[in-house]
Amino acid sequence: MTKRAQKELLRAVLEPRKQGALQKIADAISAGADPNAICPECSAPTGRMRAGSTLLTHSIHECAANAVKKLLECGADPSLIDQNGWTPWMASTLVDESKRDRIQEALTQHGANKTGEHIGQLAGAIYDGDVDQAATLIKTDQDLEVLSTFRIDLVGHQIRMHNAPMLELLLERNMTPSSTNLLNAVRGSNLAAVDLLLRYGMTPEDPDDNETPLMTAAAMGEMKIVQRLVEAGADVNRNADDGVEWTASFYARQAGKTDVADWLATRMSDATLSELDQLKATRDPKYQLLYDQATACESSSTDDLVEVLTEWDEKYGLTVGDAKGDSLAVELSSLPADLDEFLGEVLNLCPDASDYEGDLLKELTKNKKLLLWWD
Repeated sequence: MTKRAQKELLRAVLEPRKQGALQKIADAISAGADPNAICPECSAPTGRMRAGSTLLTHSIHECAANAVKKLLECGADPSLIDQNGWTPWMASTLVDESKRDRIQEALTQHGANKTGEHIGQLAGAIYDGDVDQAATLIKTDQDLEVLSTFRIDLVGHQIRMHNAPMLELLLERNMTPSSTNLLNAVRGSNLAAVDLLLRYGMTPEDPDDNETPLMTAAAMGEMKIVQRLVEAGADVNRNADDGVEWTASFYARQAGKTDVADWLATRMSDATLSELDQLKATRDPKYQLLYDQATACESSSTDDLVEVLTEWDEKYGLTVGDAKGDSLAVELSSLPADLDEFLGEVLNLCPDASDYEGDLLKELTKNKKLLLWWD
């Protein structure tokens, strides 16, 4: 019965504004549910519950004043620290002003410890970029550890705002950044942020990522960021899962950033370069442009496209006119005997062209040309 009651309590707290939710909170606790339970990671149409929160700190973060009051009335500990380091009072300091007084009044009535009363003001100073005020308000590194689990990514906010002094303060006081922060610093062409993140111990790439910050910077042509990442240990030989040649140098060359591509290529190992040369030697030069442009779509890799084009070439003769990452132009030497059957093959390869079947057939019949594309 208690397990079922706990589920009912969790559901009611997750959707506190739903009709009857407050009564369900009371009923579930009466049936044995624990009002001080730790929340799992879950979500509902109305919001998300952060793992490690207590039911009370979650409700406070959600500004659900009535649910907070009901949980306290039913025995929730007004001073219990959750697994993310938040006390109910700390959480209340970040509540919208319209609900804060009601929530803090309820916590006070139930004897809440007010330790961490400065957290809301500190979060505001950090968000506003006020370095001096933030430095004054930080009592211990624990303050920033707690705020690193706040719903607003305060490190990421400094990167977006190009506020290097505040970013350095946070990193210096051990606020934990994420690999997403580094990627966003690269995407924002924010060399100062990239440098700070790396200097304060962030690794230049995550082994679980398919595409790395180095690949992103290379494709953008951000030479200084590329050089800083490589200096910090980013692997110039690493390739994305899509293909062995998809190195950072490949991304740069594909994007027309030849200076970056060449700089990276000179730092690649002889073994990697030899492997790439051997791979290139196995391919028909006729289709090299497709590989250079990484022409592919969600359902077909470059190799898949080349396989189909090779079959068409054997039957009708084929010339590649142009290729981009998401489009391809070809010309046939002779028309297929059964144009309807061939058009079916074309649309199977390129479903996005189905709305332009008539135009495709007209161009094919008149000029023996096909333009294929993938959205």
